[in-house]
Amino acid sequence: MVVIFAILGFLLFVSGTVHAIRAHADGRENYATACGAFALFGLGLVIAPMFMKRQAVVPEAVAAAPVVSEFEVKQAAKMVARQMGEAAVRNALLEPSSARFSSQMEVLAQGGFYVACGMVTGRNSFGGFAPMKRYYAIGPSAMVEGVEHDAAFENDFRSYCLLPDPYR
Repeated sequence: MVVIFAILGFLLFVSGTVHAIRAHADGRENYATACGAFALFGLGLVIAPMFMKRQAVVPEAVAAAPVVSEFEVKQAAKMVARQMGEAAVRNALLEPSSARFSSQMEVLAQGGFYVACGMVTGRNSFGGFAPMKRYYAIGPSAMVEGVEHDAAFENDFRSYCLLPDPYR
């Protein structure tokens, strides 16, 4: 639209200027003044778009995209942390398909990422279910109580999951 105004303005400016010069040479002062006014109007149409505030052009796909709240983003991040955590814990068990989870939660760590924490049980080598064990998972890696180093697990679990010690 701005380009159309600029082209129209330029044509009016040139035409008005040419007619004003010819009319002035012929002694028709009123007509020369009118042509000069058209020339100024045309010049205004050329210059005006430079001072107009341009509006951003938003593609239809972006304009139609739903607005996502911060809460929804956090919920999605928590869900991804839980799903990745469950997958990582399942891989650490003897029989991944037998995993049963409880007391699950996602905790926001200091680095801005979510840590999946909770309790898990699964079938042991005798075919029965083992006692519940605590776990925490960061992305695709998981630590399960009793499977990894106990002192390191205890410190990390407390710092990430902030749960009270169940053995007190």
